[in-house]
Formats: sequence, structure tokens, C-alpha cells
Amino acid sequence: MSDDAFYVPVGKGTDVGMVKFLQDAEVAVHDRIKKKLGNIITVIPFSSRRNSQLVAVRHPEMDDVVRVFIKGAPEDIIDKCTRTHDLSSARTPMDHVELNYIKQDIISK
Repeated sequence: MSDDAFYVPVGKGTDVGMVKFLQDAEVAVHDRIKKKLGNIITVIPFSSRRNSQLVAVRHPEMDDVVRVFIKGAPEDIIDKCTRTHDLSSARTPMDHVELNYIKQDIISK
């Protein structure tokens, strides 16, 4: 792909919107997608029963790190969360106060 090429996203509206958002932020989306394709460990397709889909991807630069990406209804996904990451990438347990704040003040509005 040449330096002048532009990745044109196709697919579901939410997915296309996210890719366009990243492109507007000048993220080289097509390069990131190519890099991750070889690192996908598993894909669990969307299920209306689970109300979500999941992709597990081995980190391209850290062999011992796997990231899991879940797309679905926030009110269903948030209950599966146990930790948060701060701006320095430090992981901390998510307590009930924080979980309730996210559910009531962010998701519900």
C-alpha cells in the first residue's frame, strides 16, 4: 500500500464509525489492522443471547500479553469488568462504588 493510500472502512455502522473516528485522529488504521490480523487468537461472534461479541488478540510487541476486545451492550459488559486502567496503564480493582457510578451516571444517561 502506498503512503497516499487511505483505508476505506466497510461493515456495520458502529464499526465504520469507530474506524473513521481513529482516522480523523490520524491513526494509521490500515497498518494496525494488518499488524493485528496475524495475532488474533480467537473470535466469538455476536450472539443475541450474550448481546456481545469478543476478539482475543496477542499483543504485537509483548508475547505474554493478550488483549480481549468486547463489543456489545454496555449494561451487559460492565458487569464482567473487574479492573480499570489509569492513565499510566496501572491496573486497579474496580470496586462497587465505581461500578455503580459507571452504571448509573454514565451508561444510564
